[in-house]
Amino acid sequence: MVDSSFDLASELQEALSKVTVPFEVERLEPRDIILKEEVNHLDQDLLASLDIRLNEYACDKNGHVYYRDNTSIRPSSRAAEMIFYQDEQGQFVKYDDKYKEEAILDFEAAVEADPNIVTNTWVSQTPSKAAKSKGLYKGIYFYETPLTDTENKRIRGMVAIKNAYQAIIDIQMTTDYDEGKFKQLLATLNQAYDTFKKKYGYINQAVNARLFDRDDRYPLIASLELEELDENDSSKVVFVKSDAFKKPTIRPKKHLHQVMSAVEALNVSLSEGRGVDLNLMSSVYPDVSEDMMISELGETVMIDVERYIDDKTVHYVTKDKFLSGDVLAKRDCINSLIEDGDTQADWERYLELILSVVPEPVVLSDIDFSIGSSWIPSNVVSQWVFSELLDEKVGLHSEEAKSLLVTSRIGRGFNERLLNCYMSRQSNLV
Repeated sequence: MVDSSFDLASELQEALSKVTVPFEVERLEPRDIILKEEVNHLDQDLLASLDIRLNEYACDKNGHVYYRDNTSIRPSSRAAEMIFYQDEQGQFVKYDDKYKEEAILDFEAAVEADPNIVTNTWVSQTPSKAAKSKGLYKGIYFYETPLTDTENKRIRGMVAIKNAYQAIIDIQMTTDYDEGKFKQLLATLNQAYDTFKKKYGYINQAVNARLFDRDDRYPLIASLELEELDENDSSKVVFVKSDAFKKPTIRPKKHLHQVMSAVEALNVSLSEGRGVDLNLMSSVYPDVSEDMMISELGETVMIDVERYIDDKTVHYVTKDKFLSGDVLAKRDCINSLIEDGDTQADWERYLELILSVVPEPVVLSDIDFSIGSSWIPSNVVSQWVFSELLDEKVGLHSEEAKSLLVTSRIGRGFNERLLNCYMSRQSNLV
């Protein structure tokens, strides 16, 4: 049975009023990237040449690692955190017990040397209930810490994989990419990955994932590995290379078989959505010149007359396409070419073909319509009313013709006030 005294809206409103934001989020205004002091002493041209996207790692030509966020470019750093506790008055009490004294001293020394390494601070709004910190308020310092030599090398290796894979994606943005170049890029990717895996393990291993997770394209390179169960130990997970290491996965190249006739070559070109592509047709019908192919095809293909008359370049279309579309415009183009004495093709034959599909002119008497048909412009109807019913001559674009009919959401009708006025004037004249 439903409790009628329960008011969901009131309960939700009361619950939401108790929700507090754990820390103030800094609102950043759009501005240029600010280089931290640590990199200002370096070659500015070198920094400008970095291909570094927002929230990503990049390396310069000397192997230095950088990270870019929405405020700065930081050299050789990674995100870290230090947990602490404070009392109700906001006074610092202690660091979390899990930290060794050496780690605490290193953190304090780094902050003293550069307070800007602390990028954010969060403090809980409710006291801790844990025994060792009961009544105290938990806080976290988020800060940047220098990479160790091994971490630096791990990130450099994953940046190399990322760049190599991005190059493979980029080259597949068009369908006519060079297969030789693609194979070179594929070899670069395999070499970068094999070198990294041999030294530092899989990309998806926890140590690598934690280190590179802040890079927005980490999921991209993580997808290069497929998860499988170990053949020798079903409780163990291993990773294997995906198809991206072996072949194009975005726009795979189609290997077309050779054909024995021009008609078959044309069918291949049409099935690939390329229209009459003589280059493609020549690739599947070799040892035959384009002129010989055109001759063999006869009237199966025709010159695109509209394109030819524009720039005098010869492009072919199928006969069906030639005999469709705006055939009247094509007829006029062909007549113009005949008048100019152009000899690129037998334009008389072209004219004969196009005239066979030109429809008979439609006269007004062939059109079934009523005077109120919506496709007839209002000023045309108004002019007819003035002429036939009111015996007045008005211009098609006159104010009278424009204002006699009005259009609303429910349709079109007469402006009754004006119509009555005109009819009264007409009766007075009589």
